[in-house]
Amino acid sequence: MKIYCSGIGGIGLSAYAALQSAKGHEVLGSDRELTPLTQDLEGQGIRVFDVQDGFCIPDDIDLLVYSEAIPEDAPERVRAKELGVLQQSYFEALGNLGSEFKTVIAVCGTHGKSTTTAMAAKLLVDAGLDPTVVVGTKVPQLDGRNWRKGSGELFLVEACE
Repeated sequence: MKIYCSGIGGIGLSAYAALQSAKGHEVLGSDRELTPLTQDLEGQGIRVFDVQDGFCIPDDIDLLVYSEAIPEDAPERVRAKELGVLQQSYFEALGNLGSEFKTVIAVCGTHGKSTTTAMAAKLLVDAGLDPTVVVGTKVPQLDGRNWRKGSGELFLVEACE
């Protein structure tokens, strides 16, 4: 599948993009500015554009995943609509990704989500359960990244309010 992520530089969408790329999907995307997070994505083979005018979206994408900060009338979403491409918010796409796993553990709340998710990830990894993880911060125990591709049946995700 070819996935375009609008707002790819966000902490959640960047993890989703990297995980989908690690799963073998072709992923590319855009954000208003390039950051160390987007540079890391590029180092993983994900093409990142620093313009969001719609012209960077190829004709052959299968899915556009957008940050909640990207309104419906944004040029990239308009372009995807013109192409007849399925569009999902980051939260919808993350939910669909979770449906591929036998067990999903979602950490939610107003404070401590990232810390709790990171600690749970370490425990699950150390227990040999090999989870897939999406967390809202870079975690030293995840090689300094905000995601991990596991081969187990568990999906651990930091869920927003």
